[in-house]
Amino acid sequence: MYTICMHPELLLTNIGFGLSIVLTIVLAFFVLIKGRRQLEHVTFFLLSMVLAVYEISHVWGINVADPEISRMIFMFNTSNLFIVALSAHWVFAMMKITKEQRWPLTVIYAISTGMCIGYFIWPETFMLPSQNDLMYFKSYYNIGALYPVMTIYFGLVICYFMYHLFRVFFTTGNEMLKARLKYVILGLIWGYGVGMTALLPLYGIDFDPIISTLVATYVIPFAYSVMAHNLWDLNVLAKRAFWYAILVSFLALLIAGVNALNNVILDLYPALSLWVIPFVSALLAVAIGAFVWSRLRLVDTLRYELLQVVMHKFRTPLTRIRWAAEQVNKEVTEETGKKSIKQIKSAVDIIGELVDVLVYSSTIDTTRYRYTPSKLTVHTFLEGALKGFYEREDKRNFLVKENGFGNVEMSIDERRLTFALQVLVDNAFKYSKQGGTILVSVGYEPRRKQVRFVVVDDGIGFAESDKNKIFYEFYRAKNARQVDTEGMGLGLFLSKKIVEKHGGALLGESAGENMGSTFTLVLPAEGDTIDTQ
Repeated sequence: MYTICMHPELLLTNIGFGLSIVLTIVLAFFVLIKGRRQLEHVTFFLLSMVLAVYEISHVWGINVADPEISRMIFMFNTSNLFIVALSAHWVFAMMKITKEQRWPLTVIYAISTGMCIGYFIWPETFMLPSQNDLMYFKSYYNIGALYPVMTIYFGLVICYFMYHLFRVFFTTGNEMLKARLKYVILGLIWGYGVGMTALLPLYGIDFDPIISTLVATYVIPFAYSVMAHNLWDLNVLAKRAFWYAILVSFLALLIAGVNALNNVILDLYPALSLWVIPFVSALLAVAIGAFVWSRLRLVDTLRYELLQVVMHKFRTPLTRIRWAAEQVNKEVTEETGKKSIKQIKSAVDIIGELVDVLVYSSTIDTTRYRYTPSKLTVHTFLEGALKGFYEREDKRNFLVKENGFGNVEMSIDERRLTFALQVLVDNAFKYSKQGGTILVSVGYEPRRKQVRFVVVDDGIGFAESDKNKIFYEFYRAKNARQVDTEGMGLGLFLSKKIVEKHGGALLGESAGENMGSTFTLVLPAEGDTIDTQ
């Protein structure tokens, strides 16, 4: 008869923490590779590595029977001091408010470092020789007199940065940031809620902390928030393959753990047949394989559809060029020649715009994006960005009002900001009625040093339910698809990204369908970063 050498729940705890450690480290490096130069990625990497130190020390300490050796291992529980400090730093980096939170962060890091040094100088105040009679653990924490000080400090810092997190979430007008923060909030609540269950037995609460093995899963919502808004990145196939590899590896370890428990389960439930667990594991493996295969087929389908869209978009202007060229060959008169050449130029411009869209979309969220600022007045910027619209043959009343703010200066990437503003005006032409009015006006707030470009039309508008979706990649409202079948659903997405790279904001408002639209492009004047809340 097989003899149980380890308590089943302890074995499950070890397997769970093993999986959590692997997940923590792998996602930490993936996020770092994704954005080595971005503060939120670096702080997330450091946070994850410190969390891995805590996880390793925890699972190691509970498996060591010697109370003194276990106590020395549990001293690395001081990593919690830096987990909460790096959590605060990461949250502020995500919200782009590290500059205004510089002094609070300095204080938090100083207190964390000071407490850590103090605990190692007087270790008995933090951790006593481990207890050996708690539940199924070989050893467990036996806290010193000042350990609760760390718990209180931990809670205060969490309350501080969670307050700012919710404040920005409920007040920001940046919908992309809001979408990301939603997953950050979910991950933090889950991670800290699950992780703190390991503390309950320390304070005499009779609770089995086996759920704490899932502590590392909090990184999944954040990683998703990074990935969810990068669907047009040309590395998307590699990213999806990476995620499938992570999933397969994680589930393979889980299957291995279940198989390792086979004999233990048979001892506890003799009625089970010897083949049941291996059979269930085999079925699970087949299901995983089928899932990955179906996902990879979906990736191929998306790639095919993308190529079809791109080919269709290029085919239309190329056809116009061919027709115009044939017309020039057949009837080389001054009038027809000029008209055909004008059509060729228009089609070439469209192809150029399509190329720009593809280039922007493939680099906007990566380190390959190059921001090249130059100082311009509002008047100079508008003159260059809008001159082509005065010459359009569309029967619209096109008005531009600088409102006396033409001399206000901005530090901007002119080419990219021109693209962003032109998308708004071009959409106004596309989706407004013949004989309608399109107004581009400029406002300036000296106190905030904000320049506001407002584009108003009396066209098809959009429903309240589409207010946030219109800035998503490839999304087009139903009424927009009916009016313009040629759109790709990338213009507003890219415009918003470009504006946010400048520290600004892009907002859209409409009273409803067929009631016009108002788009407001907010930029910092004189090179300052604006408050977009």
